[in-house]
Amino acid sequence: MVYSHIDRIIVGGIMPVSHSVEIGGEVGKQLGVSRLLDRRELGVINIGGAGAIIVDGQRHDIGHRDALYIGKRGERAGLRQQ
Repeated sequence: MVYSHIDRIIVGGIMPVSHSVEIGGEVGKQLGVSRLLDRRELGVINIGGAGAIIVDGQRHDIGHRDALYIGKRGERAGLRQQ
């Protein structure tokens, strides 16, 4: 992940292969919050194959070139390959 002080943007890439990948655990701690989405919103853009995003226990299937917006205060978010 890369943090830019211009507009406080964080850009990163994730490619889950054999297991789900949780978003923000360590990154949140590095930014001084317990969870990444405590003070931020998240946009996920899928440039790979079909997958799923799980936000607070709710699954959202996402295809190639699909996007999903996740608002502030999300408790847990993770990505998985389908």
